[in-house]
Formats: sequence, C-alpha cells, structure tokens
Amino acid sequence: MKFLNLLLLLLTILAAAAQAKIVLPAYTIRLNGTNLCWALDGNNIVLDTTGSNWALLNDQILPYGSAYKAVQYNGPNNQLTLAWNIISTVYRRWKIEKTIFEDDTVFISSEKDLLQLATAKIMLGGKWQVIAKSLLIGGIDRKQLWVIERDF
Repeated sequence: MKFLNLLLLLLTILAAAAQAKIVLPAYTIRLNGTNLCWALDGNNIVLDTTGSNWALLNDQILPYGSAYKAVQYNGPNNQLTLAWNIISTVYRRWKIEKTIFEDDTVFISSEKDLLQLATAKIMLGGKWQVIAKSLLIGGIDRKQLWVIERDF
C-alpha cells in the first residue's frame, strides 16, 4: 500500500512538472550601428529591419518559441541556417563574447571553429545574409559586431 501511495505521489509530481513551462526572454540580434536584425527567410538567417525574436539557451540560438530548431554553422563563408535540433551538435553551439571595440557589442562565434564569426554580408540586389567568416586578425570587421537586445 505504501508503494502505491508513493507511486501516486510521484505521478502527481511528474504531471505537475510536465504542465509547467519555462519562459525564456526574447532577444533581437542587431548589426552594430544599423537597424538590421537577424531574421528568417525560410531556414536561412538574413538581416532585415523587422528582425525576428531569438532565445538564447545554454550555448544555442533558437528562434523564439521553438526548441526544435537552432541556428547552425555550415562552414566558412556559408550562410547560417536553421536546422533540426533533436541531437545536440557542435555545429549548433555558439559562443557569445563581449568585444573591446565598442560598448555592448559582441562577437558570435561557432564552437565548431571559434575563429569563424557570424558576419553580415550584402548580396546582389541589396539583400543581407548572415554568414560565417574568419576573424580579422590585427583589425576589425564591423560586420562582425553585434548587439543583443532583450525584447521582453
């Protein structure tokens, strides 16, 4: 009988925990000195004046409200994309570090290759992408400076 009571208590606790939701803050990731923010074009990470909300969870960047996809590094000079986040991989882990160049600016680097930074790139036709590009040694690439702002 004691076992059944313990089992019932355990099931009650598990049911209550399953209904609880963790609410993460929403962030905007903006190119420093501009009004261009990370946004989604399908599964591609682009820059747009409207932007998208993002969640920062551990070392991942997730579209706000979705734990099933995360921003993925796809190699040097390739666009960042969203990928299914069922199994954690180094390609979907990011390091966000403050820079010494300007207040509130950060570098966003891939944990797969810490010298590969999220970088704004303008395309033909005036559209912007976010790609991975090598850290500029001995200088500064202003297209690698980001400001992360909490929305709510």
